[in-house]
Amino acid sequence: KPYIVVDGGVDEELLALYDEPAIKSGEKNILFCGALTEYNGINRLIEAMKLVENEDIRLDIYGGGYLEETVKKATKEDSRIRFFGRVDNLTVMQKQREAWLLINPRIVDDPISMVTFPSKTFEYMLSGTPVLTTKLNGYTGEYNNKLLFAKGDTAIELSESLNEIIKTKQEELDKISSNAFDFIINQRVWSKQTAKIKFFL
Repeated sequence: KPYIVVDGGVDEELLALYDEPAIKSGEKNILFCGALTEYNGINRLIEAMKLVENEDIRLDIYGGGYLEETVKKATKEDSRIRFFGRVDNLTVMQKQREAWLLINPRIVDDPISMVTFPSKTFEYMLSGTPVLTTKLNGYTGEYNNKLLFAKGDTAIELSESLNEIIKTKQEELDKISSNAFDFIINQRVWSKQTAKIKFFL
């Protein structure tokens, strides 16, 4: 049967929040936000940090969930890991814009991951900050030059990807984040997405 897949959308009113360029914090901080659950890959991300030798890198974690105590323990074992708990969405969106890198380490073969598209992807891409993510089913070829894809979802593969990004020129990272921003505002606002559905029908 003919079908259409719409991976999500962005409210046009949200775009006003991105009119002014963000002022970066100046740190090389990696930001994770989301539920602290197994399938979101937070355990593997913490393990990956142990394999990242650069002492200037910071991992900032926002969110809550049943692995919160695991995250708090990690902050005591590695001073580069910082936990901020649950904050309101406007605050975390601002932190996304100020960060050096955003990360989505979701487990690829998890049953939830295999049939869903992470809605925070669009929020990440709007931030103007480069995004490193595992290669999930929902990321079609359209996303190839707009996201940085990790080699895999294991701690070793995540760390290898991070170590490569650390060595990447900032101009290259800025190009990817610019591609992501333009893609979202031009092709993933709800008016464009619903127009696709209307045309299909």
